[in-house]
Amino acid sequence: MLGFYAIQPYINYYLIDQIGIAAKDVDRVAPVLLAAILVSASVSGVLGGNLSDRIGRKKVVYYANAMIAVMTIAFIFCQTTNQVLLVGIIFGLGFGAYTSVDWALGTEVLPSKDNAAKEMAVWHIAMTLPQTLGAPMAGFVLASYGKTIEVVPGVADPVIHYRDAGYATIFIICAVCFGLGAMLLRNVRGVN
Repeated sequence: MLGFYAIQPYINYYLIDQIGIAAKDVDRVAPVLLAAILVSASVSGVLGGNLSDRIGRKKVVYYANAMIAVMTIAFIFCQTTNQVLLVGIIFGLGFGAYTSVDWALGTEVLPSKDNAAKEMAVWHIAMTLPQTLGAPMAGFVLASYGKTIEVVPGVADPVIHYRDAGYATIFIICAVCFGLGAMLLRNVRGVN
């Protein structure tokens, strides 16, 4: 979740700075990208769940994490809206499979069925805490590489531009988070 929520709040800035979307058009393009990710995630959520019943939950989570880690790095190299949409769709396929199967995996390995609510609450904190920490940490990384401020005619607020190295660093950090998530899954016992 840290990998996902670190970059998500900065999608508009990424599209402006890295892809070259005009500031006045970014509010039209960003929702299309996020919708593409969510639609493909919804499809793979169902397919990933079915696949995990056949080959095992851990395998699906390993492959899904690998896919989203690779696609996170691929965002660094995108130069056009079509490239971002394609990478976003493939990222969404991995993310949907990961999310749905991770939930199934988590419920199967609860330490105590008698205290399932308490155990799920702890797991939920582990999922939501990164949502709270990810954006400020990523903002700090982006700002540490420097920024410029541009006043754009027709846009109410000044547009902030961040450096390429800041985005690359965040995407690499996110990919590492996804990779670590897969590696740490090896420690989960009692389920395939």
